[in-house]
Amino acid sequence: MVRSHGFDVVSTAEATHLSSSDKVQLQYAANNGRIFVTHNLKHFMALHKMYCHENRRHCGIIFIHRRRDNYEVARRLLRLLGTITKDQMVRQIQYV
Repeated sequence: MVRSHGFDVVSTAEATHLSSSDKVQLQYAANNGRIFVTHNLKHFMALHKMYCHENRRHCGIIFIHRRRDNYEVARRLLRLLGTITKDQMVRQIQYV
């Protein structure tokens, strides 16, 4: 649904990272200039803190609360993406 609104989206499966560690997935996103969207608050918050502590750059992490309605998740994500630029997301976290 996000793709249909003109956003360039790559899933973990499309990037062939399904079995990759969280650290590898975030590094892939950072290396490719991508904002990372995840449900995994615990692990990716720790990685965000590590990046900050090491003065490393990631392109942003958006945490999504699990919901039964994927359309509601997409709607909230689109609302956020419509209010913030890619540059504003660098080294930032957001919650949807």
